[in-house]
Amino acid sequence: MTLNDIFTQLAHGELSQVILGNDGKSQLSVPEGRRKQVASHIQLGLTVLYTRFRLREGSLLVRVTPDVRAYILSADYATSNTESEVPTENRYIQDFVAVPFQNDLLKVERVYAKSSVGHFDELDANKPDNPSAVTLTEFNSLVLPDTLKTDLLKVIYRGDHPPFDIHRVIPAPQLISVYIPPSYLQALLYFVASRALNPVGMVAEFHEGNGYMQKFEMECSRLEQLNYSLDQEHGDGRFERNGWV
Repeated sequence: MTLNDIFTQLAHGELSQVILGNDGKSQLSVPEGRRKQVASHIQLGLTVLYTRFRLREGSLLVRVTPDVRAYILSADYATSNTESEVPTENRYIQDFVAVPFQNDLLKVERVYAKSSVGHFDELDANKPDNPSAVTLTEFNSLVLPDTLKTDLLKVIYRGDHPPFDIHRVIPAPQLISVYIPPSYLQALLYFVASRALNPVGMVAEFHEGNGYMQKFEMECSRLEQLNYSLDQEHGDGRFERNGWV
């Protein structure tokens, strides 16, 4: 699916009666001058769906230094980031130039520590009564317990949709891939319509933007009931029990 496919769906449906999906000459399409605006709504809608549902899973390898207990999972600390102001020796995220970490972390799902025999064992998270538990202080920050003996962590996280290439949005939206299952497309269209139409306000005693947001919530509830996301049982579900999933 491409960005142009979504433009077409919106222009033929939810945005067909407004300037964002109609050029005023009976041509149902997103006008070039409005493509960046509509694309920004689509990008935000993808982030909302990727946050709410487990649509993409990423992983990081984090080098552990004995005298450092707190780690920020930001691209500033990635070894591939040659533009980072963080000294090279302090860049503990072990990624590659060919596949760099792009700050797409939305939520830490699980943390594993490398054992002395080379296996990765899952750690408890945010469990005050367990001195061996890792503490998640923010969405991308973790603090290791003093008792943990390891030199490498593996962090599994819920990932965001890649950002659109802004230079292609206007001239070539057909070349921008959008990674979303077809089952989530209707929810995305409802979200974009709500964002785009909310500034219009009330029309004939009906707020169209809010109406589309209600449709979005109903569609998300349907998807949750059908369990279309990548949710799976992992281990003993410690992250789930501690409220991090």
